[in-house]
Amino acid sequence: MKQYVSIKQLSTTIGLSPRTLRRWVIDPVNPLPCYHVGGKLLFEESEVEQWLEKFRVDTIDMDAIVDGLKTYFTKKDAEGKDVQNTITGEL
Repeated sequence: MKQYVSIKQLSTTIGLSPRTLRRWVIDPVNPLPCYHVGGKLLFEESEVEQWLEKFRVDTIDMDAIVDGLKTYFTKKDAEGKDVQNTITGEL
């Protein structure tokens, strides 16, 4: 038999509020799959897992992003030397 959980149980398991989950249930583009039984929302665990996989994000190289931003925001003078950074004030 499939495993079903209540909105409160799902909320605790995945760390999102019941309010957020209810909003996702009625999302017109990508609704969170559920069953409405006797006034309660029930969620089948494997369906929720499949739904969540759609939002999986690949690992991001934050060091490369930071280095790119540093390069972008570092100003050079006419001789090519670094001048004061407009955001951090660092040289």
